[in-house]
Amino acid sequence: MTNRKEIGRIGEKIAIELLEKDAYVVLEQNWHFGPNEIDIIAQKQDILCIVEVKTRQSKLSSPSQEITLNQQKRIIKSAEAYLTQKNIELEVRFDVFEIWLNTSNPTINWIKDAFYPTLN
Repeated sequence: MTNRKEIGRIGEKIAIELLEKDAYVVLEQNWHFGPNEIDIIAQKQDILCIVEVKTRQSKLSSPSQEITLNQQKRIIKSAEAYLTQKNIELEVRFDVFEIWLNTSNPTINWIKDAFYPTLN
């Protein structure tokens, strides 16, 4: 059985391949701001895409539903720090990749605009 970290790495690799296939340039993977992490930061034209990847081996639930309001706040705060540190002024979009590895062909759901940075 594959451990959680390995499952996560596999999911991130799949997400990166799909992003690059759709003309995104991956700027960062596993970018840290203090204890918080952004799985993938990618850019396509004038959009900076902050990506959370949720990978599971079984399809019993929707992984995106596991992203709590507090986790969204941490991702948004980390994204703001990234923009400030890198002096980037682009439109930001928060996406989620749901990936299930329960078959030889993974099932993938790319949710664009999964949440918004209007959380307080």
